[in-house]
Amino acid sequence: NWVAVEIRLDRVYHIWSRSVLQCLDNLLFMCGPAQSVLEQWVPASSISEIYINFPPPPLYQTKDIRMLINRELILEIYRVLSAKGSLYVVTDNASTAAFIEKYMIELKAEAAKDEFFQWNASQDSLFSDQIPQHYGSGTSYFDKLWESKNYTRRFFLHAWK
Repeated sequence: NWVAVEIRLDRVYHIWSRSVLQCLDNLLFMCGPAQSVLEQWVPASSISEIYINFPPPPLYQTKDIRMLINRELILEIYRVLSAKGSLYVVTDNASTAAFIEKYMIELKAEAAKDEFFQWNASQDSLFSDQIPQHYGSGTSYFDKLWESKNYTRRFFLHAWK
């Protein structure tokens, strides 16, 4: 079973219409900010995987940047993921990847041992420039949009509990 959380109503409609055309019956749609949806509707340790595809990039960089993925959302994602649950993030924006990496490293340093996400420590960065085949590259709305604009760089993160 899947839950699609989207802040924009037009995108919820787009996902819904595609699911109807494909006769999907295992998809729930929620419209609103991801952090609010998780806080209000999702019990702790109840989700096995969370995928964040192409979050909106920061419009400008400030000390108090307001992004979709911030420290509070990362902590909320950690709360709702089950044991051994995974977080996947794909972005084509280097600033977005840098902010997420900064938050993840800071939060891990603040957490008790083994009480935060794990990731492949052998990499120089939390993000890889290779999207794994099993991730479904080329099939999502954002993949198709990305490819249509001839973008050449993406950042992929996999972290787990």
